[in-house]
Amino acid sequence: MDATSLFLAGFACGAILLCVGFVGGMRYGRRGGDLPAAAEAERVQEWVADLTRWTSNFHQEVADYQHEMEGLAEQAHDIGGAAESPRPSAVLELLSQIVAANERLQNRVNEAEHRLNRQSEELQEYLSEARTDGLTNLPNRRALDEELNRRIAEWRRYRTPFSLALLDIDHFKKINDRFGHPAGDRVLHDVAAALRAAMRDADLVARFGGEEFAIVMPATT
Repeated sequence: MDATSLFLAGFACGAILLCVGFVGGMRYGRRGGDLPAAAEAERVQEWVADLTRWTSNFHQEVADYQHEMEGLAEQAHDIGGAAESPRPSAVLELLSQIVAANERLQNRVNEAEHRLNRQSEELQEYLSEARTDGLTNLPNRRALDEELNRRIAEWRRYRTPFSLALLDIDHFKKINDRFGHPAGDRVLHDVAAALRAAMRDADLVARFGGEEFAIVMPATT
């Protein structure tokens, strides 16, 4: 397998993995997102279709490059096999075509790298949003589950202790009924800020659901 074929295989695998990762992240992060399932599904389909279409176009351009290089190789063979000495102008023209073809491919490779990096950043941004509660800016239930799984795995392997605290705002329904939901939202926001300020940087403060919060405290008995 030549270098170009290896590049194509690696690029195709990278694009496919990015698609799979994005779809998996969208599906798994649905619990923490604000978009309805149908809207998320449509967003995924459009994003993957766009990337697939662009990857296919890029693959065709690389195939065209290979075909062009094969033609130039034949020209070089004809020039080298001629009975008379090759004309300098013919050699220069051939070299010029090779350089131009390489530059075009290099530009497309640079564009491919830039696009994949940008879409990877978009994926990371979405996954970050999918782990964050929109009202309190705390980690959400999904992030809490991941943290608990990580701490439980540490306990099983290294016997590293951790503590879990569950908190609930008493009579929260009365706040909403008496002062309205905007006031209730402000209470949730302020309680979240107070909990963050009170805990260590290593602790995870998450919104468990509704007016419930959870705090994971690693290395704490």
